[in-house]
Amino acid sequence: MLTILFRQNILYLEIFLNTFERSDAMAFADTFKALSDPARREILQLLKNGRMSAGEIGSHFHMTGATVSYHLKILKKADLIWETKEKNFI
Repeated sequence: MLTILFRQNILYLEIFLNTFERSDAMAFADTFKALSDPARREILQLLKNGRMSAGEIGSHFHMTGATVSYHLKILKKADLIWETKEKNFI
């Protein structure tokens, strides 16, 4: 069971792992990890407008290609994005 309570502008997050399978708990952890980084959230905002190549995504940031690749890997692991083998688009 996932319970989110707002009290005095503080977010209390309570996760009862005994109701989840381990894989479900890991999926939550991967999702929260992916969303915790501002750069990854900005990548998701960019992708809302359509497919982009990794190079196109990287052109919006001041980071190396390896760093962009790392962020994309984290987003893929959380199933927030996926890549297709159609050229170099994500």
